Parts: sequence; C-alpha cells; structure tokens
Amino acid sequence: MIGMIGSPMVTLMWAMEQADFHILGSTPRSSDIRIVLSFFINVAFVIAMYILALNKSYEEGLIMANILAFFSSHNVWFDLGIKLPFKVVNEKFI
Repeated sequence: MIGMIGSPMVTLMWAMEQADFHILGSTPRSSDIRIVLSFFINVAFVIAMYILALNKSYEEGLIMANILAFFSSHNVWFDLGIKLPFKVVNEKFI
C-alpha cells in the first residue's frame, strides 16, 4: 500500500478513533458522527477534570473523573449517529 493516499476525512476519522481508543480509553464507534462526539466529549471531560484538580483539589478531581467516566461509558447519545439497517425485501417468484 505504499504510495496510496487515503481520503483526508477518512484519515481524520481514523486518527480520532485511534486517539479516543488508545489515549482516552474509549471503545470503537459505529459511525463518523459518533466518533466525533465521543472524541470531543472525552477531551472535554479530561479538560474539566484537569481544571477541577488544579482549582479545587485532587480528590475532587478523582470523584468527578468517576462520575464522568460513568456517563461516558453509557449510551448518552441513544440513537444519534447510528445508521439505519438495510431493509431486505424478499421477492417471491410466482
């Protein structure tokens, strides 16, 4: 595959998913919108915990980390960004 350049959008989605998976500890997502949402919400959570740990105390930062990890690990977007399944129509031969 040397010499083949991928689409910049696909490369960006891949890089965001890899950073979300390896650095932020998330799980792989099913669509581009869910990758973007998961990445940005996890980055916001890390920034919020860092600011809280600097301004308040390290213990409060750890407590907030546990609360935010609970929300991050659940499906907070419900059906947002999930593609609809392909509807199979069976044709009957007469």
